[in-house]
Amino acid sequence: MAQQYFQLLGASASECDTIPGRQCMASCFFILRQFDDVLVYLSSIEAYYPNDPSFLYNYALARVAAGKYKEAEPALLSLQSAGSPEEHNPNPNPNPIPNPNPNPNPIPNPIPNPNQGAPRSSRATTSSRCGSRAAS
Repeated sequence: MAQQYFQLLGASASECDTIPGRQCMASCFFILRQFDDVLVYLSSIEAYYPNDPSFLYNYALARVAAGKYKEAEPALLSLQSAGSPEEHNPNPNPNPIPNPNPNPNPIPNPIPNPNQGAPRSSRATTSSRCGSRAAS
């Protein structure tokens, strides 16, 4: 059920080139255990989360699951030395003020879509239950 909702949002025309849309597609592929596809989406938004422990942890886990142990090791070691997120923010605000902006994650220049770019005839594509993407 969750996979279907992640796919529905992530593949929608209004969200496919946004950070939340990319996160949804990564989550969809994570559930399906298609870790190379997870890495495609997470790598496209990595620059937006350079110090986010949750993002770095999930990105490292996807790398490990895809067999890319050497790429995962530095992130896991840095997370280990950094400690838990609670140590960095011991008193999070339990009642955050809602954002009045209807689109909380606008992207001034859309992230390149891995499904677009090269002419169709020069790309190999793979299909999955979450959609298709350019093979890397």
